[in-house]
Amino acid sequence: MTDEVWFKKYQSKLPNFLWKLFLVLIFSLSLMQPFFYYQNLRFSSTDFIFPIVFITFAVIVFLRIVSFKWHNFYWFLLFYFLSMLISSMFSINPKQSFIKLAGEFYILSLSVLTFNLVNSETRFRKLIKIWLYGTTVTIFIGLLTIFLFYFDRDNFLLQYTNSIFGAVPVGNYPRLTSTFGSASMFCNYLNVSLCFLFIAEKLKILRPFVFRVLLILSTICAIFTISSGIGGIILAFAIWFWLLLKENRKLLARSALVGGIVAAAVLFFINFIALQPHPTAPFTFNFLGFELYPSGRLMIWTETLQTISANFFNGTGLGQEVCRVNFQNTDGSSAYLTDAHNIFLSVAGQNGIFGLISFTILVFYILKQVFSKRFIGNYRSSFIFYLLAAAFVCAFLYQGLTGSFEDARHLWVLVGLIFSAKTFLPTS
Repeated sequence: MTDEVWFKKYQSKLPNFLWKLFLVLIFSLSLMQPFFYYQNLRFSSTDFIFPIVFITFAVIVFLRIVSFKWHNFYWFLLFYFLSMLISSMFSINPKQSFIKLAGEFYILSLSVLTFNLVNSETRFRKLIKIWLYGTTVTIFIGLLTIFLFYFDRDNFLLQYTNSIFGAVPVGNYPRLTSTFGSASMFCNYLNVSLCFLFIAEKLKILRPFVFRVLLILSTICAIFTISSGIGGIILAFAIWFWLLLKENRKLLARSALVGGIVAAAVLFFINFIALQPHPTAPFTFNFLGFELYPSGRLMIWTETLQTISANFFNGTGLGQEVCRVNFQNTDGSSAYLTDAHNIFLSVAGQNGIFGLISFTILVFYILKQVFSKRFIGNYRSSFIFYLLAAAFVCAFLYQGLTGSFEDARHLWVLVGLIFSAKTFLPTS
């Protein structure tokens, strides 16, 4: 077989092979656990799948079997990446930072791959379907964890799927991590999945009964994460109700939206106050005659701001600690906290002011896309795109105020999907 014949034979098969590999990657986003360790580095299944997908994509583009799709948001990704490069060069631990930098290239590349590969509504529907398959696995593990917690408390699985209480009140209930490394990350993933579930219902990807079952069970799992990000779940529901009712029942639609925003705001501000006194508090404050203690997050945010002030231009270095806070959990155990628990403070603490500026500009550019009026004339398209926007606002921005999710793989896939959807959803 000549080289020309071989090339023609596989020219049509390689893109399809790449697409299937990419769908495997999408499914793997739900499986952060089990972790694999190599030289003190932690890897999930997605980390092994990505290089295969990326190299296959690069080869296909190089062979000109498919064209590389360009978008201006790549410039913003590049600006953000360069700020991390500079931070790594001046890091307190350059070797560790440059290893982390390779990981950042991979994470940002997920949005580029998504934008290039999800190029039609057919593929969009398939991605949503595979994503929800992965979500179903996480829900099953979550429900199994609840069952084991009450009926087989000593089961070995609980050490992987159930979290310590942390700052939440101690009680006779599980705190789900499911297949994720933390309860907050599981809640963040479910927040995106919830919006995708609403999209699936609109596109009739799922049967009504299946939709209702997944909606109920995913909400139960989200509640049992006992996460500060639950406000994002409430906000997603509020946006969905608003979209459903805004044409025929405007007052009820606005009430649902306002109620969701207020509830999310209240849940956010609760993060400033510890739910019980603790001896690790560096200060207390009086409110209406009540002595209140700072939460672990408030202590972290305060110290991270000091770190930012002391390392204003380049930060401590990519992947480095931005604070060192000792906090007594509600169960009496101690926690040593080095993560900023805020997406903007985390970026600023590690990468300095240039990192914060580049990241903020990127976020505003994405927001410009999600609040686009492109689909005003098409109810179906606007419904779908508003839910993609809701996923970004609720999971990336709102939950990002209380969690450092700038490296969450599923969120960068979401970013690529937002830009991709604008290219194929009909406008009229």
